[in-house]
Amino acid sequence: MSIARQFSIALALSITAACGASEPKSSSTAQEVPAPQMKPSAEKYEGYDTCVAAFRRQRDCTDTYIPALVDARVRADKPAGIAAKDKEMGRDGLVAAALEEWKSDSTDQAIDRTCTNITNDEQDGAPELVERAKHCLAESECAAFSACAVDIVSSRW
Repeated sequence: MSIARQFSIALALSITAACGASEPKSSSTAQEVPAPQMKPSAEKYEGYDTCVAAFRRQRDCTDTYIPALVDARVRADKPAGIAAKDKEMGRDGLVAAALEEWKSDSTDQAIDRTCTNITNDEQDGAPELVERAKHCLAESECAAFSACAVDIVSSRW
């Protein structure tokens, strides 16, 4: 499994909510898709909306979010071995690999699938994560948002 795929999986499993877009899109190209095909139960719908907003904001802030996530993962060596991979590939190479994987993991269809799975799963601490994600979404700058979102992700490693 690629390091970038591990980033995506760890992100999807560790964050119940993420970004919503208020800043211009980065250089990433995300394909737009129709409304979600699967809807979570009504009582989890707020968490789903927050999750979608968070992932979209991560996508909009790709140029700051992915490097910040890679940096945090290398410092923590999560997943195990990523610090060695960083030394082997170099930070630019590792970020480039993560960005390539992010292209497919940040499409609206992938976000819908991820957020549906996350909000339909009974995770401990989900309400707290939703509140933390709302706090991140309130950040107007990508740098502040990205730091906040990475803090949420890293708290779940």
